[in-house]
Amino acid sequence: MKIQKRNWFKFKRLLTSLEILPKRVDGRILLPSLLIFLWLFLYDLLLLQSNPIDSVSGFLNLITSLVTDAILLTAVGVGIFGFYLFFDLYFSIVTDPYSFSKLEMIWNEYREKPDLKRFFYQFTHLKEVLQPNSPIPTTISATLVVFGVYYLINLLGIIFVTEFIFLTLSGIGVAELSTENEIFLPLLAAAIPLGSRVSSIFGYKKAEEYSTMIAETLFLLALVGLLSIILQQSFQTFFLRLLEAEKKALGIFLALILYLSIIPLLVEIIFWALVEGKTDRI
Repeated sequence: MKIQKRNWFKFKRLLTSLEILPKRVDGRILLPSLLIFLWLFLYDLLLLQSNPIDSVSGFLNLITSLVTDAILLTAVGVGIFGFYLFFDLYFSIVTDPYSFSKLEMIWNEYREKPDLKRFFYQFTHLKEVLQPNSPIPTTISATLVVFGVYYLINLLGIIFVTEFIFLTLSGIGVAELSTENEIFLPLLAAAIPLGSRVSSIFGYKKAEEYSTMIAETLFLLALVGLLSIILQQSFQTFFLRLLEAEKKALGIFLALILYLSIIPLLVEIIFWALVEGKTDRI
């Protein structure tokens, strides 16, 4: 019993000494790091069955591989999350009729008091931002900026959604689309967010739920498309298909998405004109 108590006191003293280490070598970081190194050493020695003599070199190689794989896996994870974040922000802007004037308020607040964390939080939680009196930005410069951003995200949204739909159709073995039918992919990609915007303008209560469902569906399509790319040794994306087709095919598609991306802006101008006319009558 005395021996066990001595060992316990020694272990407790070791933990205490780790806690009072300088901040540069915080015990809360050092101890888990040592446990990871111990795990790697045992993993290399027992599971990979390395020789005890070669275990040191194998251990160093394993650390290098672990760091490299951690960086690669983190990059892939952040990239996948980036797709979800894009669609989530896109549809949060689309489903809020006051989103453009809210973005102007957020930017003005950030210019007066720069706080990147608060700016990002407000940008990703538009519903929680105080609703302004009008959905129209207060200045012409802000209107031009938000219209430029809106056009750009519409353009990117059509490109991404078209590609994801095509990759999903190819991945699940759907019959190859004809050149005439491929035009429906960007049309569908443009119609989905525009429907969300119009429904939110008319005050449909479930517009946000609809948009959330669409964003999650598109995220799943992105994962399915990515998986189909990984599993297939030779894969074909929508853009590669256009490049392999006639020379005019890619130009026609680019002209089409440039044209489709301007339609939501026209709908927004009509909405603003109706709001402004109603305000003038009041």
